[in-house]
Amino acid sequence: MVGALLAFLLLTAQVPQVVNLPKAEAEAQIQSVGFQFQEIGEASDTVGPGRVIRTDPQASSRKRKGTTVSVVASAGRNPVAIPNVNGLPAAVAAFQLQGKGLVVSQVAQASDTVAAGNIVSTDPLANTLVAPGSAVKLNVSSGLAGKTAPPTSGPTASNPRRRWSGPLLHGPGRGRL
Repeated sequence: MVGALLAFLLLTAQVPQVVNLPKAEAEAQIQSVGFQFQEIGEASDTVGPGRVIRTDPQASSRKRKGTTVSVVASAGRNPVAIPNVNGLPAAVAAFQLQGKGLVVSQVAQASDTVAAGNIVSTDPLANTLVAPGSAVKLNVSSGLAGKTAPPTSGPTASNPRRRWSGPLLHGPGRGRL
């Protein structure tokens, strides 16, 4: 009986506690007690990149020496897909992006097709995967490029009897005057 217990203790080892250690340090500890090391990467919002999230088999379990211990190491935070905010008011777009943990800046861009104050495009483009905390530039329409906009309705402000005589604008959401 004592011989069997002694053989068990000599042929087995306890899986070391390596959670939250750097991957290299975990590998050294696991191999030092006679186990094989296998790394598996996994995204984590709570454990820093390159640190151990968990092991399989679990720490403190006793296993035969030579057994492979799989170490799940953090590959960093989950990437974020930039939402399509084109055409939205700048404040709404910024709110959506900031809600995803992105850093927002705005640049004015003339546009014949997007109303002033609304988003023309983003950089990086919509649906691009980026790390949380990444910078996203909002290209915000400053209005019509090189054209004078007609009054929104009725006669001009300076002369109530005069009709608009500027260029006619056509396109989505713009009728003939």
